[in-house]
Amino acid sequence: MLHIRWQFTEHQNDVGPFWTWTRFHLDGRAQRQSKKFPNYAKAVYDAIRNEFKPRSENWSVTVSSATTSYFNAEPIVQNGPLDRRSYPRANQPPPGAQSPPLNQPKTEER
Repeated sequence: MLHIRWQFTEHQNDVGPFWTWTRFHLDGRAQRQSKKFPNYAKAVYDAIRNEFKPRSENWSVTVSSATTSYFNAEPIVQNGPLDRRSYPRANQPPPGAQSPPLNQPKTEER
């Protein structure tokens, strides 16, 4: 069974979305939880300052009803749809998540 050491979660309130991170003990109990952050990037940055090592620890990202789990920075399990609108500031999914191809403008042949 995969043990998730860090969890990043998007929450919704009357003001809009915000992010938190939670670090877990090996037995699954929450060890520490962050304050609220306005976006995913700021939550990850703060977690790194608090010893998060995304290349060597297991972690997950939860947005609405979708959760993607990562092992050594590679996505391995995804539950539910990944909605790019959940990342309003950068309009990007979390690192390592696969996103649909962007629409490319048509070019004329000459």
